Amino acid sequence: MGIEQQRCVEVYRTFLEQQWQTALHKQDQLARIIAAQKTKPATNPTTAATTLSELQTAAAALSKSLDEIESKLKTARFASPSIVTPNVRLEQPAQVPTKPSWPDKTRVMATSLTGGVLLGVIAAALAALLGRS
Repeated sequence: MGIEQQRCVEVYRTFLEQQWQTALHKQDQLARIIAAQKTKPATNPTTAATTLSELQTAAAALSKSLDEIESKLKTARFASPSIVTPNVRLEQPAQVPTKPSWPDKTRVMATSLTGGVLLGVIAAALAALLGRS
């Protein structure tokens, strides 16, 4: 169980690192947008101020989210494997099949026989029609 627990911790750590990278990317993107808005001359001061405040609010929310993810990441790095206890167990072992699922020999043989008889009848009918002409 120790190896499985370590693997679960590693998967969780990877997940948190991906979230952290995404949050950093979005924070940088918002910072660039805010900088662009500050340097761009505003045609309507109230619209520009509103947009700027919305962007600052979004940046603050992302910063808070980033801090939470970083704290979770630190916790996951220092967590001992005994803390993570996945609730996974084997209910029933796999059963070896008694016969293959495909091909179904009976069905294939019946289909082949039917098709052969049908083709034989068609060939005989054509030969009879062509022979009478």
